[in-house]
Amino acid sequence: MNKAKNICDLIRTNNTGVLSTYCNKNHGFPYGSFLPYVHIHQFDIIILISDIAEHTKNLNEFKKFSFVINEDNYKSPFEAKRLCLQGIAKKTNQKEFRLRYERFFPDSLIYREFNDFNCWLLEVKHIRYIGGFGNMFWEDVKINKFENEIYKFENEILEHINQDHQDALANYIEFFHNKKNINNKLIGFDSIGINIMSESKNYRVNFLEEVTSFNQIRRTFKKLSDHVKEEK
Repeated sequence: MNKAKNICDLIRTNNTGVLSTYCNKNHGFPYGSFLPYVHIHQFDIIILISDIAEHTKNLNEFKKFSFVINEDNYKSPFEAKRLCLQGIAKKTNQKEFRLRYERFFPDSLIYREFNDFNCWLLEVKHIRYIGGFGNMFWEDVKINKFENEIYKFENEILEHINQDHQDALANYIEFFHNKKNINNKLIGFDSIGINIMSESKNYRVNFLEEVTSFNQIRRTFKKLSDHVKEEK
């Protein structure tokens, strides 16, 4: 079992979860609420919240968090894959994080008008994964340097694919999601797949192989495109 891939698949296929923080106001009882998120690095996520939000008040006092993600499409809630991320939350003003968040959630652009909305990086330290009956484990995060470095080249990759390979994006959406959409835009790239915004909806497409070096990126895209053309 590839534990890291199972975890990454669930994090990167979904974009909403429940954040829980330590609520000193209520004698330490956890406070949880439903939030959208964007994945970054290997297991970390980015959220956007107001300075006056309860979570912000809690995190300013106690940085530890838990974040639960549940599989969207399942036959039975008892069989659904889910995980709990635990770690340390850090308020960040990194422009790249905000731009990435806005690519995944274009409606969040309106919050630029409010000075009190900020991104928080949820740095994951421990993970509890439940993939079904008999398939559950704890995983302590080990830093994957390549996974963290790959995002520095993301904008260059997005620009190239969106300018020169619109036909490939349309083919991916049709083949993997059975949608014939015209307006497609690559919004995210990581070591195991891509996210495409198509007709205002975010679609996930996984590569046929994991990218483990920068020299492999072009080959991985070509392999995916060739597979789609052969199987159509």
